[in-house]
Amino acid sequence: MILVPQPKKCVLTGGESQALPEHAQECLVSDLPPEGYRLTISVQAIRLEASSAAGFFYGRQTLLQCEAQRDEAGLVCVEIEDTPAFPERGYMLDISRCRVPTMETLKRLIDLLSQFKYNQLQLYTEHTFAYVGHEQVWAESSPLTPEDIQQLDAYAEDRFIELVPNQNSFGHFERWLKHPEYQHYAECPDGFIHPISGVRKDVGSTLCPTQASLDLIRDLYAQLLPNFSSTKFNVGCDEPWELGQGRTAQLYPSKLRAELFFGFLEKIAAEVGDSGREMYFWADAALEHPEHLHQLPQQACAVIWGYEADHPFDRQCGQLRDAGIPFVLGPGDSTWLSFTGRYALAEQNIPAAAQAAQRYGARGLLLTHWGDQGHAQPWPTLLPSLVLGGAHFWQPQESEVLVADALDRFVFQDRSATLGSWLCELGRLDARLGTARFNRSLLYGLLRDSPFPNDLQEARESIDFDQLDNEINRFNANLERAQPSCDDAQTLLAECRFIIDLLRTASGGLVAGVSTELKCSYEERWLTRYRSGGLAESLQGFH
Repeated sequence: MILVPQPKKCVLTGGESQALPEHAQECLVSDLPPEGYRLTISVQAIRLEASSAAGFFYGRQTLLQCEAQRDEAGLVCVEIEDTPAFPERGYMLDISRCRVPTMETLKRLIDLLSQFKYNQLQLYTEHTFAYVGHEQVWAESSPLTPEDIQQLDAYAEDRFIELVPNQNSFGHFERWLKHPEYQHYAECPDGFIHPISGVRKDVGSTLCPTQASLDLIRDLYAQLLPNFSSTKFNVGCDEPWELGQGRTAQLYPSKLRAELFFGFLEKIAAEVGDSGREMYFWADAALEHPEHLHQLPQQACAVIWGYEADHPFDRQCGQLRDAGIPFVLGPGDSTWLSFTGRYALAEQNIPAAAQAAQRYGARGLLLTHWGDQGHAQPWPTLLPSLVLGGAHFWQPQESEVLVADALDRFVFQDRSATLGSWLCELGRLDARLGTARFNRSLLYGLLRDSPFPNDLQEARESIDFDQLDNEINRFNANLERAQPSCDDAQTLLAECRFIIDLLRTASGGLVAGVSTELKCSYEERWLTRYRSGGLAESLQGFH
């Protein structure tokens, strides 16, 4: 029997049952944790026990997975008892790098998250909420409206998903600061040298930590937060790249970068506290100065993000634990800067984060799906990591997660049992070709602008294009066998065929530019799941 997440106790008792899930007997008990459940399928009946509405919900999700494996003889008789390892099991979707999903797509995502027992969703926001008085910032992005958020909040709540507000509040403000009317908020109004790429950016990305910036943030919070029922709030504050290099050098010449960061974070925390919410924030800037961790605001929860196989989760967890700071871990789904997904990396990064979270007493985990450089990765590539994350966030020590089988049975309803393994193998293509690089795939750089300037030349010199052609032919042949019957089956197949088209174009190696036909296909695929805002900008990323 395939169950994802795999229950802590699952005992096959022999025999088959003709009982139907809708006739299950639900019994309220007091001996189970709030999200725990006990499910018994016997020859005569189905019994589901839990101590809370959430426990019953998760038990029903498991029962639905059992029902999906019913054969002519009936349901397999089994005794299952389970409870999650962490109280917080979240997913974060980037909606600020060009792609804002349609409401249908967001609801589809919520359904998937609830199916694999996540209990939190964050929509990473820089500028894609329709803030009144700031129309020029979001005018071309098709932003979410207050009505959209309220509808999503209710939809998520019905599926035991907490929709947590998310608004970056310090760094990553370039979408605002590029406008002349907002440049006075910038630390470096005339741009800066990016510390990783070494490339000069013509627009600042970090707010100058002044009262004016705080007033702007207060306005955003006042408009955003009332639309959410959650008592949590992720204020971001990651990667304030140029802090201390611009206006603050004149305004506060005696202050060090750490003082500037922790001082402004404390003021942001006060704003969050006034709203009655608990503040979450990205931990990277704080962890650069572990000697100052004691200055972090009380009741603030740090989110440790790390996306490589060897990320030092243990060291960072230990630093926050020893400082008495609550924290969650944020691994990545490893889809960005790729057309195929980088699932081979996710298979290492996600379990490592989950196991470190358990060792060091984290509150939970937040799987991150980013959209760097125009959010070009096709939708299906996020699915294997979503399933893998759900499994490890519930049971960190699970050694074997049958992701492909779970996708075929519970998501795609693929009679051929093909599409799940197809996507997982697609996400291992970089590993087979040797094209995996830090935070990206070299295949991506063959078609699109990369934040790493030498990627195109390195890709042309290092890729074995004969091997790539063979891989493409194999993927194409295998895809023809897929028979998904889920509601969006035809959309999924079209998206997967488009991935093959992208790979075929990349296999040219010396292509001077992407064809108009391919760009039209990209636009068509985009508009099946996402709003039109941001599409034109994303298209500009192709060579």
